[in-house]
Amino acid sequence: MLDLLYLLVPVLCVAAFFYGLYLLLLKRGRRMMGAKILFGSIAVLPVMLIVLSLASYHQDAVSAGYLSVDDQAEAIKAGFGDQSAGAWAVERQRLEKLEQETEDKAIADAKAAEVAKKEIQRRKGFHCLSSWDGSHRAVANLVKEAMREPDSYEHVRTLITPVDASGYHTLTMVYRGRNGFGGMTVSTATAKVSQSDCSAQIQSFQ
Repeated sequence: MLDLLYLLVPVLCVAAFFYGLYLLLLKRGRRMMGAKILFGSIAVLPVMLIVLSLASYHQDAVSAGYLSVDDQAEAIKAGFGDQSAGAWAVERQRLEKLEQETEDKAIADAKAAEVAKKEIQRRKGFHCLSSWDGSHRAVANLVKEAMREPDSYEHVRTLITPVDASGYHTLTMVYRGRNGFGGMTVSTATAKVSQSDCSAQIQSFQ
Protein backbone atom coordinates (compact mmCIF):
# COMPACT_ATOMS: atom_id res chain seq x y z
CA MET A 1 0.00 0.00 0.00
CA LEU A 2 2.78 2.44 0.89
CA ASP A 3 4.68 1.53 -2.26
CA LEU A 4 1.60 2.44 -4.31
CA LEU A 5 1.25 5.76 -2.49
CA TYR A 6 4.95 6.50 -3.02
CA LEU A 7 4.22 6.18 -6.75
CA LEU A 8 0.88 7.97 -6.86
CA VAL A 9 1.75 11.03 -4.74
CA PRO A 10 4.58 12.31 -6.96
CA VAL A 11 2.55 11.58 -10.11
CA LEU A 12 -0.46 13.49 -8.80
CA CYS A 13 1.69 16.40 -7.60
CA VAL A 14 3.47 16.63 -10.98
CA ALA A 15 0.13 16.47 -12.77
CA ALA A 16 -1.26 19.21 -10.53
CA PHE A 17 1.88 21.29 -11.12
CA PHE A 18 1.53 21.21 -14.91
CA TYR A 19 -2.23 21.75 -14.74
CA GLY A 20 -1.73 24.81 -12.57
CA LEU A 21 1.00 26.05 -14.93
CA TYR A 22 -1.36 25.55 -17.86
CA LEU A 23 -4.11 27.60 -16.22
CA LEU A 24 -1.65 30.30 -15.16
CA LEU A 25 -0.14 30.78 -18.61
CA LEU A 26 -2.96 29.99 -21.01
CA LYS A 27 -6.26 30.59 -19.19
CA ARG A 28 -6.50 34.29 -18.46
CA GLY A 29 -9.70 34.02 -16.46
CA ARG A 30 -8.36 31.21 -14.28
CA ARG A 31 -4.85 32.44 -13.55
CA MET A 32 -5.51 32.85 -9.82
CA MET A 33 -6.71 29.27 -9.54
CA GLY A 34 -3.76 28.11 -11.60
CA ALA A 35 -1.32 29.87 -9.27
CA LYS A 36 -2.93 28.26 -6.23
CA ILE A 37 -2.77 24.78 -7.78
CA LEU A 38 0.82 25.35 -8.93
CA PHE A 39 2.19 26.45 -5.57
CA GLY A 40 -0.04 23.99 -3.68
CA SER A 41 1.46 21.06 -5.59
CA ILE A 42 4.97 22.31 -4.82
CA ALA A 43 4.17 22.61 -1.10
CA VAL A 44 2.28 19.33 -0.77
CA LEU A 45 4.85 17.04 -2.37
CA PRO A 46 7.59 17.24 0.32
CA VAL A 47 5.01 17.10 3.13
CA MET A 48 3.40 13.99 1.70
CA LEU A 49 6.78 12.35 1.15
CA ILE A 50 7.73 13.03 4.79
CA VAL A 51 4.41 11.58 6.01
CA LEU A 52 4.85 8.51 3.84
CA SER A 53 8.43 8.09 5.08
CA LEU A 54 7.27 8.19 8.70
CA ALA A 55 4.52 5.69 7.92
CA SER A 56 7.08 3.46 6.22
CA TYR A 57 9.38 3.61 9.26
CA HIS A 58 6.45 2.72 11.50
CA GLN A 59 5.50 -0.21 9.28
CA ASP A 60 9.08 -1.47 9.24
CA ALA A 61 9.27 -1.25 13.05
CA VAL A 62 6.01 -3.15 13.47
CA SER A 63 7.14 -5.76 10.94
CA ALA A 64 10.31 -6.22 12.98
CA GLY A 65 8.21 -6.99 16.06
CA TYR A 66 8.16 -3.61 17.81
CA LEU A 67 5.13 -1.59 18.86
CA SER A 68 6.22 1.57 17.06
CA VAL A 69 9.24 3.53 15.88
CA ASP A 70 9.60 4.99 19.39
CA ASP A 71 9.51 1.49 20.87
CA GLN A 72 12.23 0.40 18.46
CA ALA A 73 14.33 3.45 19.39
CA GLU A 74 13.92 2.59 23.09
CA ALA A 75 15.01 -0.98 22.37
CA ILE A 76 18.14 0.16 20.51
CA LYS A 77 18.91 2.65 23.29
CA ALA A 78 18.64 -0.19 25.82
CA GLY A 79 21.01 -2.38 23.77
CA PHE A 80 18.46 -4.49 21.91
CA GLY A 81 19.03 -4.44 18.15
CA ASP A 82 16.65 -5.09 15.27
CA GLN A 83 17.08 -8.85 15.70
CA SER A 84 16.08 -8.76 19.38
CA ALA A 85 12.44 -7.67 19.22
CA GLY A 86 11.30 -10.71 21.19
CA ALA A 87 13.87 -10.17 23.93
CA TRP A 88 12.98 -6.47 24.04
CA ALA A 89 9.28 -7.34 24.44
CA VAL A 90 10.15 -9.37 27.54
CA GLU A 91 12.35 -6.58 28.86
CA ARG A 92 9.65 -3.98 28.14
CA GLN A 93 7.11 -5.99 30.12
CA ARG A 94 9.60 -6.27 33.00
CA LEU A 95 10.19 -2.51 32.98
CA GLU A 96 6.47 -1.76 32.80
CA LYS A 97 5.83 -4.13 35.73
CA LEU A 98 8.64 -2.50 37.71
CA GLU A 99 7.26 0.96 36.95
CA GLN A 100 3.77 -0.12 38.03
CA GLU A 101 5.14 -1.66 41.24
CA THR A 102 7.05 1.55 41.98
CA GLU A 103 3.91 3.62 41.41
CA ASP A 104 1.82 1.29 43.59
CA LYS A 105 4.41 1.46 46.36
CA ALA A 106 4.46 5.27 46.19
CA ILE A 107 0.65 5.34 46.48
CA ALA A 108 0.71 2.85 49.37
CA ASP A 109 3.42 4.87 51.15
CA ALA A 110 1.40 8.06 50.71
CA LYS A 111 -1.70 6.38 52.14
CA ALA A 112 0.29 4.97 55.06
CA ALA A 113 1.74 8.43 55.76
CA GLU A 114 -1.75 9.93 55.71
CA VAL A 115 -3.04 7.26 58.12
CA ALA A 116 -0.05 7.86 60.42
CA LYS A 117 -0.66 11.61 60.30
CA LYS A 118 -4.32 11.15 61.22
CA GLU A 119 -3.36 8.81 64.07
CA ILE A 120 -0.95 11.40 65.44
CA GLN A 121 -3.69 14.02 65.21
CA ARG A 122 -6.04 11.69 67.10
CA ARG A 123 -3.50 11.02 69.83
CA LYS A 124 -3.00 14.73 70.29
CA GLY A 125 -6.76 15.31 70.33
CA PHE A 126 -6.76 17.72 67.40
CA HIS A 127 -9.45 15.69 65.62
CA CYS A 128 -11.93 16.94 68.24
CA LEU A 129 -11.19 20.63 67.65
CA SER A 130 -12.72 22.96 65.07
CA SER A 131 -10.52 23.65 62.04
CA TRP A 132 -12.01 27.16 61.96
CA ASP A 133 -11.12 28.59 65.38
CA GLY A 134 -9.60 25.63 67.26
CA SER A 135 -12.44 25.37 69.77
CA HIS A 136 -14.33 22.30 70.93
CA ARG A 137 -17.94 22.82 69.89
CA ALA A 138 -19.49 20.71 72.66
CA VAL A 139 -17.40 22.40 75.37
CA ALA A 140 -18.26 25.82 73.95
CA ASN A 141 -21.98 24.96 74.07
CA LEU A 142 -21.73 23.71 77.66
CA VAL A 143 -19.92 26.91 78.67
CA LYS A 144 -22.56 29.09 77.01
CA GLU A 145 -25.30 27.23 78.88
CA ALA A 146 -23.56 28.04 82.18
CA MET A 147 -22.96 31.72 81.37
CA ARG A 148 -25.07 34.63 82.65
CA GLU A 149 -25.19 36.11 79.14
CA PRO A 150 -24.49 33.40 76.53
CA ASP A 151 -24.62 35.92 73.67
CA SER A 152 -21.50 37.63 75.05
CA TYR A 153 -19.38 34.46 74.70
CA GLU A 154 -16.07 34.96 72.85
CA HIS A 155 -13.59 32.12 72.32
CA VAL A 156 -9.95 33.05 73.07
CA ARG A 157 -8.02 29.78 72.77
CA THR A 158 -8.27 26.07 73.47
CA LEU A 159 -5.49 23.77 74.62
CA ILE A 160 -5.74 19.98 74.68
CA THR A 161 -3.39 17.30 76.02
CA PRO A 162 -2.50 14.00 74.32
CA VAL A 163 -4.76 11.08 75.14
CA ASP A 164 -4.11 9.39 78.48
CA ALA A 165 -4.22 5.70 79.38
CA SER A 166 -7.97 5.86 80.04
CA GLY A 167 -8.72 7.22 76.55
CA TYR A 168 -9.40 10.85 77.51
CA HIS A 169 -7.85 14.23 76.74
CA THR A 170 -7.75 17.13 79.19
CA LEU A 171 -9.01 20.29 77.53
CA THR A 172 -8.61 23.86 78.74
CA MET A 173 -10.61 26.60 77.05
CA VAL A 174 -10.07 30.31 77.67
CA TYR A 175 -13.02 32.53 76.83
CA ARG A 176 -14.53 35.96 77.47
CA GLY A 177 -18.01 36.78 78.72
CA ARG A 178 -19.94 39.69 80.23
CA ASN A 179 -20.10 39.67 84.02
CA GLY A 180 -22.84 40.99 86.32
CA PHE A 181 -21.34 44.50 86.23
CA GLY A 182 -21.47 44.78 82.44
CA GLY A 183 -17.74 44.32 81.88
CA MET A 184 -15.98 41.53 79.99
CA THR A 185 -14.23 38.89 82.10
CA VAL A 186 -11.69 36.30 80.92
CA SER A 187 -12.50 32.84 82.31
CA THR A 188 -11.24 29.28 81.93
CA ALA A 189 -13.13 26.02 81.60
CA THR A 190 -11.54 22.59 82.01
CA ALA A 191 -13.10 19.48 80.52
CA LYS A 192 -12.46 15.79 79.88
CA VAL A 193 -12.83 14.82 76.21
CA SER A 194 -13.23 11.26 74.95
CA GLN A 195 -10.84 10.35 72.16
CA SER A 196 -13.28 7.90 70.59
CA ASP A 197 -16.29 10.17 70.04
CA CYS A 198 -15.04 13.62 71.24
CA SER A 199 -17.82 13.84 73.83
CA ALA A 200 -16.97 16.23 76.68
CA GLN A 201 -17.61 16.66 80.40
CA ILE A 202 -16.92 19.97 82.12
CA GLN A 203 -14.64 19.50 85.15
CA SER A 204 -14.29 23.04 86.46
CA PHE A 205 -14.70 26.77 85.80
CA GLN A 206 -12.24 29.44 86.82
